[in-house]
Amino acid sequence: MKVSIEWLKELTGIKAGDNEIIDGIPQNGLEVETVKETGAGKQNVVVVQIKSIDKHPDAAKLSVTIVDAGKHGTKKIITNLTMLKTGDKLLAALDGAVLSDGMSIKKTNLKGVDSEGMFVGWEQLGFDYKVEEPVFVDDEMVNGTNYSDLLPFNDKIIDIE
Repeated sequence: MKVSIEWLKELTGIKAGDNEIIDGIPQNGLEVETVKETGAGKQNVVVVQIKSIDKHPDAAKLSVTIVDAGKHGTKKIITNLTMLKTGDKLLAALDGAVLSDGMSIKKTNLKGVDSEGMFVGWEQLGFDYKVEEPVFVDDEMVNGTNYSDLLPFNDKIIDIE
């Protein structure tokens, strides 16, 4: 069973720290298998809007997108995602972001075209939610907004046997 620490605190009214709660679970006859921190990459994962999508000149399965990242400027992101369309708003990890699996995002050249980030899904942000699509956001979200400013994404998910 997977349980959010923040949800557990809200439900029970417990004022203890995260580690104190985690350490107390086995005292109640339950075993903690893993603890996963969410909110990874929050330092440079932002709302972007796709301005254009073109086929990559040297890779049939890749597309070159130009995105408006607000205060971060216009960025070029190479992707293999096929469900994207002009005008979509979604989350992208820009240069300097570190995702939940430890991957560092940096400017990269993919078959002769520079890519300045990547579109991210929930799993890359540390959530146990596997889907093959990025995190789309509402149209009213301001481009360049850090995703941690949208909702309180920082949490710990406890996997209890």
